[in-house]
Amino acid sequence: MTRIVATAEPYGFGPVAKLISIVRAAPLAVRGRWEFVGHGSALTAAGSAAGLFGSVTEVDTSDPAAVLEVLRGADLLVDVMEPTAVVCAAALGVPVGYVDSLPHVWRPELTPDRVRELAEEVRGDERAALRICAELAPHDLQAVAHALAERSYLQQGPNPPLSALEPRRAVPVGGIVSRVRPGPDAPDVLVSLSGQRSALVPLETAVRYAELVLLLLRGCAGHLPPGASLWLTGNPEVLEALPASALDALPGTVRVGPLGPDAMASALAGAGVVLAPPGLTTYLECVDQRVPLLLLPDQHAGHRINRRQIDPDGAFGPWNLATPAPPDTPSFAEIITDTGELAAATGRVLRDAEQSRAAGTLFGAAVAGLLHSPTVRDALAERQCRRAAAAFGGTDGARTVVRDLARLLEPSPDALRPAVAGGAPVRAEPVVLRPVLTGTERHHVAEVLRSGELSAVGGGRFVRALEEAVRAATGARHAVAVSSGTAALHIALRAAAEVAGAPLEAGVALPTHTFAASGNAVVAAGGTPLPLDVDGRTLRPLESSLKQAGADGARVLLCVHMYGVPLPAADLAAAVGPGTLLVEDCAQALGSRLDGSHVGLAGLAGTLSFSSEKAASSGEGGMVITDDESVADYARAFRDNGMTGWNRLRTPALNHRMTELQAAVALGQIQRLPELQAARDAVAARYAERLAGTALEAVAPPAGARFSWAKYPVRVPASWGVDADEVVAALRAENVPIQGAYRGLHDYRQLAPRAGRPAGCPVADGWQPLTFHLPTGPAVSTALAEEILAALEKITHWFDRDRSNRS
Repeated sequence: MTRIVATAEPYGFGPVAKLISIVRAAPLAVRGRWEFVGHGSALTAAGSAAGLFGSVTEVDTSDPAAVLEVLRGADLLVDVMEPTAVVCAAALGVPVGYVDSLPHVWRPELTPDRVRELAEEVRGDERAALRICAELAPHDLQAVAHALAERSYLQQGPNPPLSALEPRRAVPVGGIVSRVRPGPDAPDVLVSLSGQRSALVPLETAVRYAELVLLLLRGCAGHLPPGASLWLTGNPEVLEALPASALDALPGTVRVGPLGPDAMASALAGAGVVLAPPGLTTYLECVDQRVPLLLLPDQHAGHRINRRQIDPDGAFGPWNLATPAPPDTPSFAEIITDTGELAAATGRVLRDAEQSRAAGTLFGAAVAGLLHSPTVRDALAERQCRRAAAAFGGTDGARTVVRDLARLLEPSPDALRPAVAGGAPVRAEPVVLRPVLTGTERHHVAEVLRSGELSAVGGGRFVRALEEAVRAATGARHAVAVSSGTAALHIALRAAAEVAGAPLEAGVALPTHTFAASGNAVVAAGGTPLPLDVDGRTLRPLESSLKQAGADGARVLLCVHMYGVPLPAADLAAAVGPGTLLVEDCAQALGSRLDGSHVGLAGLAGTLSFSSEKAASSGEGGMVITDDESVADYARAFRDNGMTGWNRLRTPALNHRMTELQAAVALGQIQRLPELQAARDAVAARYAERLAGTALEAVAPPAGARFSWAKYPVRVPASWGVDADEVVAALRAENVPIQGAYRGLHDYRQLAPRAGRPAGCPVADGWQPLTFHLPTGPAVSTALAEEILAALEKITHWFDRDRSNRS
């Protein structure tokens, strides 16, 4: 098995964030086999990146003896800005991929010839490695690291501003970013001090710089919108060392604390504006997410070099420290002097009250202008994107590094052997996915138990609260809670018959690609199911099939939004024929929208489900949503045995009431719906990114759509010569949670004969047996998603590349 050791510079989260992005872009089958070694902020961040590393070990990477020991037996070192490890790897003969940021400056006596001499001394000689690591400062070692690494990379574009200082072997790769989606909780203003504590910046200097930034933030008082949120994040050591008084009088709702790389990128992606010194990680993340960045003053010499690259015209910083302009080609001594000058300038501003107020006011006005004007915000983000394109050539550096390292990253044959063929499974034990419940749901349930009112006869407190929450979430005028999603369908279809007068027995058209409950509800309501053929790429019923259903007598369309993929339901109903009544099965589509409108409200009624795998779950439960008051009244009666009061029967019906316990859990889930949906979005985005370019095919999202991603459907290529059941069996042998294909309604003999016509759906027959589903949602942790993807990589290799070798 390939053993890949990874490390990163321990100061700040920038270097390790780049490393994490590279690991995520690596081949799936080797991703979980990486071993992280390091210390400081890098160790903390690697530990929070669940599932990416097979192990995370604390090792002082500035100690070459310790690094030599941990690298013995490694097949590859991937290193971001930690040159000691590169030197040690070269001494052991371990291949290296070395990633650096902008060009670093080393002492003038380290000429190219001298760097080559040092590199030759190190190769294969552990004693030489120990000696050179002891003799050279870290920034000098970086020159040697570039000379030693089999593959050397710089995060920059093809035309760097300091070309005279470039290590000649380095490959420019552009920006390296995380591609993390916005989280459910993000600030109006995110202030990033990441990278402020480094080898050139002692703690005292870092704290004084943080105090300067806080002074500027006070200048925003009176400029920010009421209730604006302000997050301040940075190096934990610096934040802990700040005096309590430094946080006084900050504007808005303030939150202070360190964020790991993913949390930082997620908060940044959803922020209104970001304030940060000119560190490349934050800048490139802002560019990739199109979030405007206002540059804080430079703290150290590295920032001054960066500023030249990202803001040569001074367009992105409202105010900077008054210090001498840096030389065009600074020497190492000038870099140290420059760092000292910047620290002294920080002190001068903190002591000068008049200058402090002026700088703060200038910053406050700039922040307020961005928050108040989307046009100004978008214009700044666009200018920064154009500048980044010119300076870096893009933000796909992680993939560029991985593609270039492909030979060294090739997984071993054993790593790709699936469990069904005798390989080791991805997971040691199977996993069962369950709803993620928090104190919100538990609090509501405790309230029900304390009250003793378990039934909702007459409309319980939590049932009413749940109905109100669903109305708010969907925009429906009415919501009626019932015992299950199938019960909701039953009621909605009976309402179509009894309230709207639809002849269900004449035919209810519905997609053949759906769960059996959809067809069962039609039969239970007294209707005749007419299965529709479906396009596998879009999940839309075929136009020809819709028209045929109309010709066969269908007067109702049951539009099913499978997997949460929103369909243009009204258009589909019109295709069946004039006057076709529309009911929508949204069991998997809570939160799905098309052109801004929630599904389920385009016709007579829609239905939701709260069963265990849905966007919001209470174990079982359902909801009828409608804008029609007469339908809502009918549904309230039907769920209560058809009664409208004591001894007053409106229609023969059943008990479809939801209990207070169900409603209490479902209410907590609806209250957390943005958080739960963000988790599904993140998992789906990870699947989409990793599966792009593989043999497996996913659903094509319609334009203007917002998916709920109840499940993530994937199709097996016909060229494999197997159906989804065989692939699912192989995946389950890896102990990952996978669901098999839905059987088409037209294949159920109990349902199809009721159609009164040939029930063939030839297009669906071609793809349904090839389709299976990946799980989504908060129960699918980052680690589990990576394990599922690793299992997919194994079976893809097995069924696709090794077809000829299988018996």
